[in-house]
Amino acid sequence: MKKIGVLFGNEKSFPQAVIDKINQIYPDKVVAESIIVGAVRMDQLPRYNVILDRVSNAVPYYRSVLKLAAVNGSHIVNNPFWKCADDNFFNAVLAQRLGIKVPKTAIIPSKEMPEGTGPVTMRNLQYPLDWDYVFEYVGFPCILKPNLGTGAYTSFKVYNRNEFFSTYDLTAQKLMIVQEAIDYQEYYRVYTVGYKHAKIMAYNPEQPMHLRYSPEDPVIEPKLQSDIEKICTKLCKSLGFDFNAVEIAVKDGEIYVMDCLNPTPNADREFLKDNNFEWLTDITATYLSEKALAKPGKSPECMPGFLA
Repeated sequence: MKKIGVLFGNEKSFPQAVIDKINQIYPDKVVAESIIVGAVRMDQLPRYNVILDRVSNAVPYYRSVLKLAAVNGSHIVNNPFWKCADDNFFNAVLAQRLGIKVPKTAIIPSKEMPEGTGPVTMRNLQYPLDWDYVFEYVGFPCILKPNLGTGAYTSFKVYNRNEFFSTYDLTAQKLMIVQEAIDYQEYYRVYTVGYKHAKIMAYNPEQPMHLRYSPEDPVIEPKLQSDIEKICTKLCKSLGFDFNAVEIAVKDGEIYVMDCLNPTPNADREFLKDNNFEWLTDITATYLSEKALAKPGKSPECMPGFLA
């Protein structure tokens, strides 16, 4: 019997819905359950063929445990070794190299020196910075947002130099990027699973979280829909994330990737709404089941720290 484990934190509906769905698909071949993690020894084998990780981005301890599971043969969704891809500047550069349109983006040093550093540590940093070099490139208005993570709560749209510097002063040690503001007509969030399944969801990033997703599927011209899906699956495959949410803006028919990486996007029913939630649950459960059945060999033995 193949086993799938789900590791999660604050989520209410999505993890259990995935577990229930998996247990319906191949009841005689695959079983899914939530994971309980205790102290873990380095000689410990994972219990699970596949693990869906929904929380290690917030709990480094879990990430180390998942790395152990990965080197011992478990397939982790998403790969715990690829944390370095949580870098919005790098992702924008990669997307551009793939021929995908992205807003003009520049990375800038943190306003305050990182903890544990001083002037000598920063001796190679130009001072003062050539701010005109940045502003001439991205233009105004522009977006100031964190380089790590989605930064939904700490992103700012600024319209001139004074607003920029007033905002920049608030960012302390947080590493930020400056990005061209795209005056879009349409905005979507695209959930991708297994590098090939994609669902375009109408999404308004300027609304409170519970109002961002539409309960209705967006009406999109077929070619535009196909192009968006191809861009998102191509990007996710290049990044190596088999579960991801990509944010897309459309301006005058041109597709721009606004946010390349959100490997643990909010997936609960109350936020996604019923149609999106059901699709994501079904596709995720099916994908995880297929990955478990594709893994060679016997199910790993249960060891004390990986108790169900």
